[in-house]
Amino acid sequence: MKYDWDDPFLGCSRELLIQRLRESDYQFRLDRQYSKIFDTIQSTGMGKSRLVHEVCFQIMSVCFVLRRTGEAGFPLGDDEVYAFLTGGAADDYKDAHLRATALLGATFTLGKWLSLSEGM
Repeated sequence: MKYDWDDPFLGCSRELLIQRLRESDYQFRLDRQYSKIFDTIQSTGMGKSRLVHEVCFQIMSVCFVLRRTGEAGFPLGDDEVYAFLTGGAADDYKDAHLRATALLGATFTLGKWLSLSEGM
């Protein structure tokens, strides 16, 4: 788990996930897929978060861990993101959509600003 996080990444699962992401994007563009979402299901401690972390080195990614405050696990949850995304009424889907859109929009805007400021 957390002790293994910085060890060299072994296997070909990173390349397989990137291939699956590209295939998913292609199918989405052909209108054969409703959304660019798919599940990654495995037991706790099997390397799902580490795999996504490794993919971030090769393709632009936005990663955060949705875990309730105080809930055990590694990597630790991003409390502020969780609180922001779940801050509205439980059945207000429009508010939830606006919160998710605002989070992604702000993330990409900040990323663009940071990349521009690094070039100066």
